[in-house]
Amino acid sequence: PQLSRLTLSSGTCLRSRSLRHWPALAQTTLTVVLWWLVLTPLITYQLRGTPGAADFRRFNFSPFLLTVHLFNLPVAAVEFVASDVSLRPFDLWISLVFALVYLCFYLYVLDRNDVHLYIILTPRTAACFLVYSLIIGLFVAAYCGWNAALS
Repeated sequence: PQLSRLTLSSGTCLRSRSLRHWPALAQTTLTVVLWWLVLTPLITYQLRGTPGAADFRRFNFSPFLLTVHLFNLPVAAVEFVASDVSLRPFDLWISLVFALVYLCFYLYVLDRNDVHLYIILTPRTAACFLVYSLIIGLFVAAYCGWNAALS
């Protein structure tokens, strides 16, 4: 998420404030929501009573994972609110384009090279359509939620 903001911030032709701030906030919001409200409870439930449960807790609360899966959200939110940008429908489309580009990169580059960072993005299950649809819905919900928070 922050990489997309930094990339766009450095480009001379892409100086739109909404292009620099909203995609990072949208992606960070989804990361936090999916990790802490969906994946962490599922993984914790699956590992309950096993030796892997303590390993997962240690991994989940490591400084790196806390930064990537939690602390980026307040940073992106403060930066977005401080930018004084009001959201427009164009911003939603931009965040969906970022998500689509990332999904294509994940599926056609990482997944094909056996780099499986996100098990929920795997195309090898019948539930992948449901997961991809959920992610689009979460982008819309994040857009509506942040837009309401800014109003």
